[in-house]
Amino acid sequence: MSIWSLQMLLLFIAGFGIGGYFASSSLLAWWTTLLMGTAGGLGLAGAGYFGINFFYRRQGDSNIESREYVGLSGIVVTSIAAGAVGQVRCQIGTSRDTFLARSAGGASIPINSVVRIVDMVGSTAIVEIADSPGQIDLPWRS
Repeated sequence: MSIWSLQMLLLFIAGFGIGGYFASSSLLAWWTTLLMGTAGGLGLAGAGYFGINFFYRRQGDSNIESREYVGLSGIVVTSIAAGAVGQVRCQIGTSRDTFLARSAGGASIPINSVVRIVDMVGSTAIVEIADSPGQIDLPWRS
């Protein structure tokens, strides 16, 4: 986070107000009140800067880019006709996503086939069959 952000400006204004309030209620001179306000603003903005950056650096990113799916295996959930588009379901971590898919060689791929994602073009997966035709009717795929 930048020191010139809106959050830092608001923290400085709040600290300036707090420091200036306590200095003026103590009946100090105007220049002392100004210095106390500035010190309070800088103090609160500094503490806020380090405190907020502490949490910003530790936040996670749950975005998964499409290129991260290249090389993973998935299952065809809507058959891919020759030269047409179907759907493939793939899992990365705990996220399970379904993509539009095309065959890498242009051949048809039946439903429940295990495929490997070889490329991603936008949000469309380019896939190739990763298992033999005899394994298509396995019960665990339904």
